[in-house]
Amino acid sequence: FVLSLMHPRLSAGFEALALHADTRAGKTAARRYLLGLAPAVNAANDMFMCKAYYRQLSAPSKEEIQSVGAEVPCLLIAGEDDALVPPESTAELHALLSSGAPSEMHSVRATSHQLMQEDPEAVNALLGAFLQSVYARPKPKKTAKARASAVPDKSFASQTRFSSLPSEE
Repeated sequence: FVLSLMHPRLSAGFEALALHADTRAGKTAARRYLLGLAPAVNAANDMFMCKAYYRQLSAPSKEEIQSVGAEVPCLLIAGEDDALVPPESTAELHALLSSGAPSEMHSVRATSHQLMQEDPEAVNALLGAFLQSVYARPKPKKTAKARASAVPDKSFASQTRFSSLPSEE
């Protein structure tokens, strides 16, 4: 009940931190569209889900993060002005993930925490380039059994179509 009463204030606080100043100011048609969309998206998030999320939240250890980075190529994309996850935190995570497999960290200019919505073209370009680089890497040799059950190797980026916001003015 109390969370329901707090919902408007929590949503406004999230928007203030998650959206870049250019978005909050509605500087372009795309940013105005996103600004108008934010309240509807926030209203659709039931507060009991926030409680459930935080109840189960646990942070992995540094060793667990390093073990992932040793085996899996990782891409971190951050909003240049993210007020929810500071750039120092992203850099610290990148350092932990850089223990073996290739990892990349990028910052998208004039975005905040909602960078996928604020600049989908930049995010998609970074994702596409990263996926292409992962697919271009030599594959480990597979056993006969693994080859028999393998899925054909096709480029994810070329098969996927991402929608975007109205073009910037």
